[in-house]
Amino acid sequence: MRPDEEMVAGAGHGWQSGVVVLDRLTRISLRVGLRVLGVLATLAGLALVCQYQTGYPLRRTLHFPSALMRSEGGAAFSVSMSKFKNNYPWPVHRLSTVLESGKPLKIAASSSERVRESAMGAYAFSPKRIWIATSDASDPCTNGRDYSAVLPITISPSWFMAGRGPLVLGLAMVLWPLWLVLARGVRAAARSIFRLATNVREWLWRSWRRAMSQKASLFERFMVGAITSAAGGRPF
Repeated sequence: MRPDEEMVAGAGHGWQSGVVVLDRLTRISLRVGLRVLGVLATLAGLALVCQYQTGYPLRRTLHFPSALMRSEGGAAFSVSMSKFKNNYPWPVHRLSTVLESGKPLKIAASSSERVRESAMGAYAFSPKRIWIATSDASDPCTNGRDYSAVLPITISPSWFMAGRGPLVLGLAMVLWPLWLVLARGVRAAARSIFRLATNVREWLWRSWRRAMSQKASLFERFMVGAITSAAGGRPF
């Protein structure tokens, strides 16, 4: 081979090697990218489902200045949400609560009338106001305690249903390799069981033939006789 032909052949071989390496890198990158995408989709789906069901991790806290509280008769007081309208979503999350000096009030009332009836430790949310009754029926404007509302970010049912899609897809992308490994293990176990059954069947056939030729041991004759009787007179 002439020197120029050797150079061309070497260049061709190097080009083929480069293509093989690039193909392998592309496959590895694709697999890693799919795994990362699956993990991100799973986390996004879990975040939406968790936010919808538990109100975590996204929530905001609104503090009520005592000057904004208004007596509503009896032990009931209310505070207007007009100054907090940008941070006061309606309807509020079902796990929203009111805190009194960091401790949640115990009674979640369904309306302002229920707050008046409960008298102590009750709260309710309305589109424009938050209603409270302190834990000891005192005046929140003068008792020196801090009052605030914890409002989880509300996720609509449609977003909740949409979040289940990425969750299922992400779990499928992450668990698919595990499923392949499990399927291979099941197939290997099935082949091993089949081979074992085949070996047992062959041993029984050989033992039966030996028993018929009077060359088998006493144990083999006993086992083959028992199995033959159980099989209805057939060796297998």
